[in-house]
Amino acid sequence: MSSQSFKDDLNSSPAERAMIKFEVELNMTVSAARENKGFSMAQLAQKAGVKPAVVSRIENLYIAPKLETIFKLLTFLGYKLTIAPSDHGPIDNSPSDQAPSNN
Repeated sequence: MSSQSFKDDLNSSPAERAMIKFEVELNMTVSAARENKGFSMAQLAQKAGVKPAVVSRIENLYIAPKLETIFKLLTFLGYKLTIAPSDHGPIDNSPSDQAPSNN
């Protein structure tokens, strides 16, 4: 990790860090599922109806794909995307050094 990347990570809000973690896990899940099914990137792309470059960019963490693309890939691979409560509850994005507002 570069020093600039580390500094950017330190300056990220908890929600931004959670989103980055989610995107990385999602992209890695697509890659692992594809490999487990024995498909090449090109085969997955063709079967799911997306461009091969999109699959490559997703798996190499170059892009955060559109939800539509994720659904196409995961559906073909036999996965579904679900929403569940977080183990840690809501993320507080408010700066800790500010006094609460009196609205």
